Amino acid sequence: MREQECPVCNRTIRPKDLDEFVKHVKRCGRENKVIETESESNSKMGNIRATYKGEKFDSKLEAEFCAYLDDEVRGEFVKYYLRQVPFHLPGNTRYRVDFMIVFPDDRIEFVDTKGFETKSFKKNKKQVEALYPVKIIIKKKEDF
Repeated sequence: MREQECPVCNRTIRPKDLDEFVKHVKRCGRENKVIETESESNSKMGNIRATYKGEKFDSKLEAEFCAYLDDEVRGEFVKYYLRQVPFHLPGNTRYRVDFMIVFPDDRIEFVDTKGFETKSFKKNKKQVEALYPVKIIIKKKEDF
């Protein structure tokens, strides 16, 4: 595909195909939404906490994925979504998945946004998937 100018960021890009161009434009639109971040990270993983539409998020990536889901709801690709859905685990512990997404065909996906997968996360994910009939999908920045 030849060079294209992004209507959001006004940069000239050379996408491989139309899908890549559309993905770039959507990402630019989300990045230009008002996502406020804290100046310092107090997290052991270096997450930068963020606020989007008045809601606090544990990471900027999670806030950006929420903005992406808002776009998908407006486009009617997603019926609705819930944040921080809890799963009860043995030992009186709880694991919260970042998003539960319900699609128009009533299909449900559980999504966690991750920049880095810790041992603790992998253990908890495996435990949730063993105890409940769900599959947790991991989304990274390049996935949306």
